[in-house]
Amino acid sequence: MSVPGSGLAVKGVMVIAATELKLVVRNRAAAALALLMPVAIGAYLAFKTPDLGAQGQAELWVWVVTLQVAALLGFTVYITTTISFAARRQDLYLKRLRSGEQSDLVIILGLAVPPLLLSVLQLAVILGMSGVGGLPAPRAWWFLVAAVAGGGLMCSAVGVLTSVWTRGAESAQITTAPFFFLLLMGTVLAMRAGPDASPLQLALPGGSVAELIRLAWTSDGGVASAGTAACAVLAGWVVLPLLLAVRTFRWSPRQ
Repeated sequence: MSVPGSGLAVKGVMVIAATELKLVVRNRAAAALALLMPVAIGAYLAFKTPDLGAQGQAELWVWVVTLQVAALLGFTVYITTTISFAARRQDLYLKRLRSGEQSDLVIILGLAVPPLLLSVLQLAVILGMSGVGGLPAPRAWWFLVAAVAGGGLMCSAVGVLTSVWTRGAESAQITTAPFFFLLLMGTVLAMRAGPDASPLQLALPGGSVAELIRLAWTSDGGVASAGTAACAVLAGWVVLPLLLAVRTFRWSPRQ
């Protein structure tokens, strides 16, 4: 892959991202998957929480927010990114972009940015609904930011990598299943274990995200060592897929 020689071409990224966002919104299936489903899941969880008392309610809300974030990361970021790259490769849009003046990095960032932006906007809406439903403010908001940012970058990187062996948008429902399952499984296992989560549970894709969200509401406001470890795991889940994607990325469909 080629990279820009004099810094990131922000304007080029914005132009490609704006075009990609329009394509996602115009595609009914992609729009439903990226826009409606995560918000619907988040709204259901926000307004269906039973009253368990002060302590039980606080623990329940940690579960709710964790599942809401997992849905956003899985649907809006990971699956949408995979579908976008696979579809643009299939219709030769990637090849046409690469024949222009934009660098490889600008093109990839331009296609990857829209799902990340959508997830941030959706999270704001979902947290707002949850706040109306009784969600308390996090004690350490920076852990929540780390969970969303790290999880978003992780799912974006893995989405780009998954698109390498995804022939088109139709086959994405098959190729995205393994990581999507690992994301949900890691999230649930880490939530159930709580502060006693094992290193293996935290090493799963959703495990560190769940741990950071738990710390956002349960820590004393400091920088816990568990938070540092979770961030390190997420960093690994970002760097490794990116390195593999750089080596295997395809700009044209398989013949």
